[in-house]
Amino acid sequence: MYLKKLTLFLTCCFLHVSLYAQETPSTPSQPPNTDQRIPYNSINVGIISALLNIVSFNYMRLLTSQQALLIEGEFKSPVKGSLDSSDEPSKRFGIGIGYRHFFKKPQDSAFWGVHANYLFATNISINDKLSYADHVDKYSLTLNIGRRWCWNTGFNFTIRFGLGYAKTIFSSNRDVKASEDAFRLNQFANDYPIAADGELSLGVVF
Repeated sequence: MYLKKLTLFLTCCFLHVSLYAQETPSTPSQPPNTDQRIPYNSINVGIISALLNIVSFNYMRLLTSQQALLIEGEFKSPVKGSLDSSDEPSKRFGIGIGYRHFFKKPQDSAFWGVHANYLFATNISINDKLSYADHVDKYSLTLNIGRRWCWNTGFNFTIRFGLGYAKTIFSSNRDVKASEDAFRLNQFANDYPIAADGELSLGVVF
């Protein structure tokens, strides 16, 4: 009799624990709702580049709360500036894609990333005493670290710096001197295939 009561008591306890275990998973299923409030998109515009008559911008999309893809572009309008020594104005166009991993809060923490970029420029010169090239093609792959600050207003400030490998090709058919300059620049680029990557930008998240 005592054994039957003990068996019945243990059976009831087991059923109670089993039913409770089946109900508890519903509690942790609520946090994903908070994840939906994360602003998954951002658009930023470069600050320093704007002072150099270069428009740079990037769009970032969060894949998870910590991982994101980045598309970046830049261009310089064909307007002759005070630093151009040639008769033709300089032009600049670049496009890149990158990966970014936030350490803590999405859109508001330190991060590391990888960035691949292509840059095309024409009529590169500073003055008659320095080297000149008609065309420049640059391919680069960099590893970077940075920090993004994001406020409740939706605005953010982002800074990053990176180093990596670059393949730069200078070319010129203007005259003998320009061709010699391009040759020397290619030699220097081959000896020091270093790429620097940076960002100092303001933007919005949404």
